[in-house]
Amino acid sequence: MQAQIQTTVLAPNPACFDMTGRKLTTTLHTIDACISAGLAQRLVRYANQVMCDGGFEAVAAAWKASVYTVDGDEKPADRSYCVRWTNPKGGYIEVIGILTKHGWPTLDHGFYIGQE
Repeated sequence: MQAQIQTTVLAPNPACFDMTGRKLTTTLHTIDACISAGLAQRLVRYANQVMCDGGFEAVAAAWKASVYTVDGDEKPADRSYCVRWTNPKGGYIEVIGILTKHGWPTLDHGFYIGQE
């Protein structure tokens, strides 16, 4: 497992509405909050096991992992987290929607695959 895990906390921008009162797409911005090193390590360890259980051992071993949340407006205990493994060409596999209980990962919402 890597020593320094990159973490990012994103929060939604204030809601915007068009002239008819319809809500526009929510955008995110990075905030100064951080994910503790201990929690980041536990999340990567948990997600690494999920990746291995799913047959992605080689990816988990070779690609760089990072941790982020899009729930920066919530208390850390109420946030869901994602662990993303990125390859050198910009492709990635994530274990998304990881929920925690008392700082320990307990449940996730599966995989997401994409390209930056």
